[in-house]
Amino acid sequence: MLPLGFCPFKIITSLWAPLIACPHAKNELYELVAEIQLQNPRMAFIDNKDRIEQAYRIQLDEYQDFVSFFGSDEVILNGTELPEKMREFYHYRYFQKRSQETGATIARAFQEKYHQLPPSPSFDFCPISKAKKTWA
Repeated sequence: MLPLGFCPFKIITSLWAPLIACPHAKNELYELVAEIQLQNPRMAFIDNKDRIEQAYRIQLDEYQDFVSFFGSDEVILNGTELPEKMREFYHYRYFQKRSQETGATIARAFQEKYHQLPPSPSFDFCPISKAKKTWA
């Protein structure tokens, strides 16, 4: 899913309406908006307070899941173990942990909405991580 939203730049606003009629140009506009929002993350949801609150809730939930899974908000391990530990954490988060409100896992909710399981996160850390002994 692309990080799309209203981006309050005059060039984007003025270009949006004419490009709606040109399907091939819409993709270019989506890419432009995504690029602007990646360069200016604060602008991504500036017009949508509900999305901002939702993003903070998701971040807090992920933090709480991390602490629940690892037993602390700080984990020290061998750098070569980091990708596997992150895969274990996200497997727990997506497939094992259940929502207190619905009783469903993230994977179940994703599957009901998109008719497929969520993609597995990929952790491609820089080669330096293999040379380091520990990461915190």
